[in-house]
Amino acid sequence: APGPPSPQNGALLAAGLYGANIAYNVINKRVLLAHPHPCLVTGINLCSSSLCCVVCWMLGLIHWPRFLGWPFYLKLMGLAVLHWSGMLFSNISVSEVHISFTHTVKAAEPFFTALFTAVLIGHKPTLRAWLSLLVVIGGIVV
Repeated sequence: APGPPSPQNGALLAAGLYGANIAYNVINKRVLLAHPHPCLVTGINLCSSSLCCVVCWMLGLIHWPRFLGWPFYLKLMGLAVLHWSGMLFSNISVSEVHISFTHTVKAAEPFFTALFTAVLIGHKPTLRAWLSLLVVIGGIVV
């Protein structure tokens, strides 16, 4: 398994993710202004990203995930539904209000993701992880 990226590569990855996120938000807002149907936009987003994953698996660009058993996938389904719901509600919010307000509200998302992961899957983050989430939330709010 590959190790963590170097600090320089990590900074480049973070900058790339940040830039892609800005582009996604701007494009998403423009799509929702032109086509104000957030449920449909979210469904198309889910289907197109799922199709990209399947194509990458079929072409061998990424490894097919190993089977972890049905009980795990049933637990994971709860998180998947919550994540999809978060995307849907974010698209509804973006279609109704300014992106900056939506992101201020979404600042608590990492906290609730960790909380639901602990409750639904049983993976309990360390105290250090919880404290780092406070820094993330604070950085997004500011």
